[in-house]
Amino acid sequence: MTFDDIKGNAGVIARLRKTPHKRRGVYLFCGPEGTGKFTAARCLAKAIQCEEGGCNECRFCRSIDMGAHPDVHVIDNGYSEEIKIEDVRRFQQEIFLRPYQSETAVFIINDAHTLNHVSANALLKTLEEPPDYALVVLVTDKPQMLLKTIVSRCRIEKFSALGRQEFIEALSRVQGFDAVSARYLAYFCEGRLGSALRMKGREIVAEKNRIIDSFLSGSVRSSESYKKEDLREQMSVLAAWFRDIYLMKLGVDDPVNIDRRAELESACGVFSLEGLESLFSSISSSFVYSEQNVNARLLAANLQACLAQATGQKAVAAPLLAQAKGRPA
Repeated sequence: MTFDDIKGNAGVIARLRKTPHKRRGVYLFCGPEGTGKFTAARCLAKAIQCEEGGCNECRFCRSIDMGAHPDVHVIDNGYSEEIKIEDVRRFQQEIFLRPYQSETAVFIINDAHTLNHVSANALLKTLEEPPDYALVVLVTDKPQMLLKTIVSRCRIEKFSALGRQEFIEALSRVQGFDAVSARYLAYFCEGRLGSALRMKGREIVAEKNRIIDSFLSGSVRSSESYKKEDLREQMSVLAAWFRDIYLMKLGVDDPVNIDRRAELESACGVFSLEGLESLFSSISSSFVYSEQNVNARLLAANLQACLAQATGQKAVAAPLLAQAKGRPA
């Protein structure tokens, strides 16, 4: 990819296009997950190392894509893996070696917020006075987790999510998503294109409909079938469903679940605004409790009890969050 392939954040990209002429310094790319920060860092490396300013075709650009360029160094341990002192020590050894092929050595640290306390302090010492031939880019969606002393030494570039129409167009025209999936993902991914692209190849509409139908039918899967990420995804699907009903009751005809418009219209006669607000509150609480490793089956059962109450049915069980709190999933 090159800068031309990045959608959105035009102001940031315009500034980065000028960076190759400076060829030094420490940057912090921050913003929501999936907004192209790491991609932009790699494109910046290509712009610096490529004789054409990032053509994506020469041996320099191809070697960066393969992770084989001697003057481009990347620390990317995966989102869940912390950056240890060993990683930073290797970084320190490499940054004080002069570039091998070009005038500038580029160092990219992805998910910089995963630096542990020891590695963060070790990195700080290097960032205080980086060599004049080095350009360092820290990438994170959680800048508040970085040491303030590290952030203060960075030139900050803030990335933002795409607008709704721009997001839908990028998915449908450029990436080949169907119109219903693109519309749904515009809500589900909140304009984060990278998050949407990671879902490419999945039966997005069929999956979200299975979640809705399972919940509305009163089916509760066993807790062994849930992961924290799966639970959050299901809560987001349900939030979109009841959001559509709520807005349609208020006269706003802009459903996320446009493929089920007729069912949404029918549901408007079943739910009261107060009942929907109660469901929203339960879904919000479920997000919070899912982060505390509360039993997923009990969270689902609590939501279904709230659904029964919201539709005027007799709930078979009282809400279960109180007894669920603190119990492992």
